[in-house]
Amino acid sequence: MQSFDDSVIKYLSFDDCVIKYLSFDDSVIKYLSFDDCVINYLSFDDSVIEYLSFDDCVINYLSFDDSVIKYLSFDDCVINYLSFDDSVIKYLSFDDCVIKYLSFDDCVIKYLSFDDCVINYLSSDDSVIKYLSFDDCVIKYLSFDDCVINYLSFDDCVIKYLSFDDCVIKYLSFDDCVIKYLSFDDCVINYLSFDDSVIK
Repeated sequence: MQSFDDSVIKYLSFDDCVIKYLSFDDSVIKYLSFDDCVINYLSFDDSVIEYLSFDDCVINYLSFDDSVIKYLSFDDCVINYLSFDDSVIKYLSFDDCVIKYLSFDDCVIKYLSFDDCVINYLSSDDSVIKYLSFDDCVIKYLSFDDCVINYLSFDDCVIKYLSFDDCVIKYLSFDDCVIKYLSFDDCVINYLSFDDSVIK
């Protein structure tokens, strides 16, 4: 068990490690990376993060609470549980990932992208999202509740369940998608397009 409380970290990397428990509380992190790691539990609370990356990792539990994140990326990762609460995120990307559970609650997100991902469950509640894209993804469950979304696009995606409740959406597009269930409740949508898409 390892924890960093009220710490300032300039550079820290973990390569080919097994991490049972690791936490950062009230910390300032300039650069932190995990490569080829198995992570059982990792949490960030009240932290400021300039750069954080995960490459080729298996993550059982990861959470961010009341944190400010400038850059965060996941590449070739398997993620069982990931949550963001009351956080501000400038850049966040997922590439070639398998995600079992992912949630955003009361977050402000400037840029968020998913490329070539398999997503079992994803929810966004009471969040503001400037840019969000899904490319070549398979999504089982996706929901947006009480969100403000400036730009949202789905390209070459297979979606089993997608819902929007009490949302304000400026731009929303579906290109070359297959959607089994899609619903909009109490939403305001400025622009909506479907191109080469199938809704069952």
